[in-house]
Amino acid sequence: MDLLTSPSSIVFKGQILTPDAWRDLALSLHQNGQLNEAESIYLKLLSFFPLGAEVHLLLGMLNAQRECVTQSLEFFGRAMVADPTNSAIQFNLGLLLEQQKQSNLALEAFNRALLINDKVALHWYNAALTYHQLGQIDLALFHLDETLRRDSSLSMAWSQKAIVLMGLGRFSDSKRCLEIAIALEPGSVSLILNLAQVFQELGENQSALSAYRLALMVSPLNPRAHFNFSLLNASMGFKDAVVLDLERALICDPAFASAWFNLGYIAKEQGGFIDAQIYVQRSLLIRPFHANSHNNLGVIFKEQGQLDLAIRCYDRSICIDPFSVQGLLNKANALQDLKQIESALALYDLVLILKPDHVDSHLSRSFALLQNGHFQEGWECYEWRWLDPKLSSPVLSTSRPPMEIGMRVERLLIWPEQGVGTEVMFCKFLNHVSSLAGSVTVQLDPRLVALLERTYPSLKFVSSEIQINESDFDAHLPLGSLGRWFGKDLQSISSNASQHLRVDEQRRAEIIRQYKESGEIWIGVNWKSKSLTTGKDRSLDLVTLIKSLNLTQVRFIDLQYGDTSEETQNLKAALGIDLFRIPGLDKFNDLDGLATLITCCNWVVSVDNSTAHLSSATGTPTLILLPFNADWRWLKSGTKTPWYDNTKLFRQKQMRVWEGALRELSKFLQQALQ
Repeated sequence: MDLLTSPSSIVFKGQILTPDAWRDLALSLHQNGQLNEAESIYLKLLSFFPLGAEVHLLLGMLNAQRECVTQSLEFFGRAMVADPTNSAIQFNLGLLLEQQKQSNLALEAFNRALLINDKVALHWYNAALTYHQLGQIDLALFHLDETLRRDSSLSMAWSQKAIVLMGLGRFSDSKRCLEIAIALEPGSVSLILNLAQVFQELGENQSALSAYRLALMVSPLNPRAHFNFSLLNASMGFKDAVVLDLERALICDPAFASAWFNLGYIAKEQGGFIDAQIYVQRSLLIRPFHANSHNNLGVIFKEQGQLDLAIRCYDRSICIDPFSVQGLLNKANALQDLKQIESALALYDLVLILKPDHVDSHLSRSFALLQNGHFQEGWECYEWRWLDPKLSSPVLSTSRPPMEIGMRVERLLIWPEQGVGTEVMFCKFLNHVSSLAGSVTVQLDPRLVALLERTYPSLKFVSSEIQINESDFDAHLPLGSLGRWFGKDLQSISSNASQHLRVDEQRRAEIIRQYKESGEIWIGVNWKSKSLTTGKDRSLDLVTLIKSLNLTQVRFIDLQYGDTSEETQNLKAALGIDLFRIPGLDKFNDLDGLATLITCCNWVVSVDNSTAHLSSATGTPTLILLPFNADWRWLKSGTKTPWYDNTKLFRQKQMRVWEGALRELSKFLQQALQ
């Protein structure tokens, strides 16, 4: 014991022991958690040996355990003065500073310990942990290698090296380190779980399953094992097993916040929004400052149409993590849904300052600009759609150059994108494309070719199912980009509104001859959108629609594509009204026939879907029911649209509430029919 050379014995609390014996007794008490008793002996020894570095060190460690940081630092400082060459003092000082989140100061202390004595493996190991925490990965790996050179039996060093290698994507190397660590510490559940995770990353799912089963054999009530098992089952598509694993994790640990959060996510994906809300709120009771949980709760509220509550959740998420791109984007989208376009645009701009290449933000910003009538800037942002992995349309694969503003070529290919409604709408610009090239070939959905050939006889139309040879065109342009050339403001868009699709007049006359009595009023109806993302908000019940119209002396015509037999039967049972369907007309595949039928109607009442665009494009008087925050192409407000000249819009006054729009529509139609 340094500096404990005299006296030979010390009397304390009625006992006579040597200084070394007193120190050993204090150490034993210290290790057993009897800190007060240990401290009294240390202080007694200190009264005899005020310059004893070891006693100061032990008192520093004891106060660190009590989280008495100031006293601990004071004792460590005195110990360093007493013995500047003692590496243990620097090492323990580093541990204390690391606990206080002062990583840079801790690293300085660990490095001083290594300068004094570089043979101690733990000195290298703790320096490695700190380098890793500071993001200095190369130095972390170097110090771990030095740790293992000094003590290759240190399983925690092998484990930490595996974790660092996992972060670098070096999963095979990580696997080898974990196998060594498990050989040294066979019963370690955390090591087995880490190995299972590496197996997952390597795509060795069966090995991962075996590892998780082994972990659960060793520790059947380990919540992390059940939780990680759920992640593996999720990656393998075993949805029912995922829920069971998460429930087992929560049986083992009811305060496992991530398990509650994941249950909430699953419930949300399955449409169980009330359950999802409960699960995520439980996770927040456990970790109230988890930004992503607040964000996810906001998404759940948004899906239920509770935008004010959603925005509150997004605000909490942003408060916790002001630089959360997803939180800011979600709030911006919610504000756009509330038609607070300028506020939404400000947030999109903020997201793009934080992450200039964020595709979703550029696209959402383009929709907000277009919805607000800022067409020129909106079309430029709209070009970001080609970087969106969720885009449903394939990008044309060609070595030919894309058309740019100011170019003119001999042969131009215009190719389709998205869906029929989008194609119909952007075809409004086709009467201008001859200014771009000597000859223009337009690829379209094959169901539209006949209609467009009649409408624009000077252009060549081909089915999108036919592959165009590169030798047949000099440049190409996606149909949805025509707005950049020919739709820079409201006036330029509305100048095309009177260009109507030309239907088969002979077929039209035949439909009227066979089915429409003289003087009969036909009201075409179309009540459902099958969009996977927004179809639910756009659609309404057929019985509700017909009842709200409150029309007599008219004939309702079924324009809805797909099987409508159940709905038409319900209509007959509820209101005694027959919805007439033209025999043999396939309204999904025969769009030329559908367009012809539409022109036989006096009026068309439709929700926002491709049939609404088709009807409007034929020039048939079309009345479109729109949700509260309609698609950007219908603009932010108003009853008119620049795209079509004979179309009137009826908008929800409140999210997901159709009554007001239906009432206005009914009043308008009744007056028009009089």
